[in-house]
Amino acid sequence: HPPRLSLAALIVAAIVLGACTHIAPEPTESRLPAPEAPPTPTRVAPPPKTAVDRLSVPEEDLHIVVSKAERLLTVYQDREAIRRYRVGLGFRPQGHKRWEGDGRTPEGSYSIALKNPHSRYFLSLGLNYPTMIDAWRGYVEGRIIWEEYLEIKRAFDEGEVPPWDTPLGGEIFIHGHGAARDWTKGCIALDDDDMRELYSLVGVGTPVTIVP
Repeated sequence: HPPRLSLAALIVAAIVLGACTHIAPEPTESRLPAPEAPPTPTRVAPPPKTAVDRLSVPEEDLHIVVSKAERLLTVYQDREAIRRYRVGLGFRPQGHKRWEGDGRTPEGSYSIALKNPHSRYFLSLGLNYPTMIDAWRGYVEGRIIWEEYLEIKRAFDEGEVPPWDTPLGGEIFIHGHGAARDWTKGCIALDDDDMRELYSLVGVGTPVTIVP
């Protein structure tokens, strides 16, 4: 007869066999590590152009400076003031223009982009507002979208008048019809006799600096 196993030996053998045949459960979905979310893409705009664009190259050695605080437009030639005119500004003149319809006259470096001899306001000189700097600030601050920024950039790259139909506003002119008060939507107004003289004096491309 084969030898009989004791009860204790049978218990030990059962424990060993059970340990060897145990299969670990498959990991459930809740135990799996969650995948990392993809990074949110960021849209970075290039800095505004620093090179002089074609619109800002003066036709001659003239330069217009407008002092908003003094309500004064001065024409310089070879750094010498040759003309001074009183001006009226936008109906809310303090501060730099931010939005269409805010009544503010912009501040910064501009140039004459066009001359209009048939203006509703006698004669007018259109400025190249908004510039690349205005567009860059507007985009960074969320006032215009990327496509509008690119359209303004394209106009400057090609030497064209920038778009005037964005939320930044446009159609900023130096024109006639009176300098006695601040009455425009952001333009710079002269008396008609002064406007006639200024119009004949400057050309497209003449730089215009507007200071607070």
